[in-house]
Amino acid sequence: MAKEPELFGIIPDMLIVSAADRYLQAAGVLRSNAAATSLAFPIINAAIIAVELYLKSLNATTVYSKINDPDEFRQLHSRAMSRDHHLSGQYEDLDFDVRSKLSDAWLTADDFRFEPRTLRVLLKEFDGVFQRPRYPFEENNGVDDVNIGRLINLAGFLKEFIYEHEEEFYAWSRPV
Repeated sequence: MAKEPELFGIIPDMLIVSAADRYLQAAGVLRSNAAATSLAFPIINAAIIAVELYLKSLNATTVYSKINDPDEFRQLHSRAMSRDHHLSGQYEDLDFDVRSKLSDAWLTADDFRFEPRTLRVLLKEFDGVFQRPRYPFEENNGVDDVNIGRLINLAGFLKEFIYEHEEEFYAWSRPV
């Protein structure tokens, strides 16, 4: 019988952050393309996935699973604790201290200093965007109202926040 994997609650989960970084980079590359106006769906898709993954990296568990190996090596992977695709739900699922620190950073972020919305409200406005560019042919799934620049800036803000506070978060982390 296989033994349950060992869980450790280390945030940010850098495996998830690494994936988010690649999606954000892809959104930037697509946006800088001369044909960017015809690439709205993949740009939005890459950017929204980056935002989602940055949030999930702040609420994840690192899993070390036993593999069939005589030396008892383990496979490392991550498990996001939030299964929600709504950004506001992921935000609400964050630990209170992490959410508070994120909210405080939002208030002083240069890219959003004139933003009248709180981070919570902006994330709520992007709820559903995860689905819309993937199924643009379905009713009410247009993306004309999605501000791509704001979305990419939001992803950049989350990335910067995570890297600026990485060591601090490690100190908070604990085995699950």
